[in-house]
Amino acid sequence: MQQRVGSVRGIDGRLLRWGGLAGMGSAVVAVVFNAVHPRASSESLNDTEELLRIVAGSGSWRLVHLASVAATLAGVVAIVAILWSMVRRGSSRWPVVAFVVLVLTTPTLLLSVGLDGFAIKSVADRWAAAAVENRESLMAAATALRSVDVAVLDVVMIGQFGLTAIALGAALWSSSLFGPRIGALAIAGGLLGVVCGAMQALSGRLTAFSYLVLLTMSLALFTVWLTVASFILWRNAEEVVA
Repeated sequence: MQQRVGSVRGIDGRLLRWGGLAGMGSAVVAVVFNAVHPRASSESLNDTEELLRIVAGSGSWRLVHLASVAATLAGVVAIVAILWSMVRRGSSRWPVVAFVVLVLTTPTLLLSVGLDGFAIKSVADRWAAAAVENRESLMAAATALRSVDVAVLDVVMIGQFGLTAIALGAALWSSSLFGPRIGALAIAGGLLGVVCGAMQALSGRLTAFSYLVLLTMSLALFTVWLTVASFILWRNAEEVVA
């Protein structure tokens, strides 16, 4: 019986350690591919034609967003492992709340990446290859698709990088393993995410302040706390299951 319990603990410890590695790997992939992501200037954030030129001219657009999908999935694995480690140490309320919100908001994040990375790329390539007289209908389609893309991004910022991050921050704050400092980083990033998403939703467009400042800061804080929490989990996995 003791041997079986020890075996289960060993499996749990390895799974938590892999979860920590997944979180650190997710952060590295996100930072690297975000750095090479082609972007419009602050003056042309809402210029659909300029967006189509950038997307059509990028040979790495699909690869960058495919990497974003991989980073998202690895990040979710890491967050689930972090929450499970809290449950193993006796926490129950906030980890469960955070897990439920995570499950509800992650599909929207994947949808946002899919719209931006693959749907818009297909339209942009067709627009670039089309004759001049055929570009107007493709431009209309791209404008409609971009409106949906921005709307979904607003929901992502309010949900995934906003409310989910706040719930995760509350769970981290109450955890003896991770503590208030990491929790505060997550909550701060979540509050910025909510403000960013709400500003863009109310204005109906991207602004330099909401998109280039608030969104960037929110995602940066999300990456920092996830990296630090994943490292702590990786380092203390065996202690968690002891």
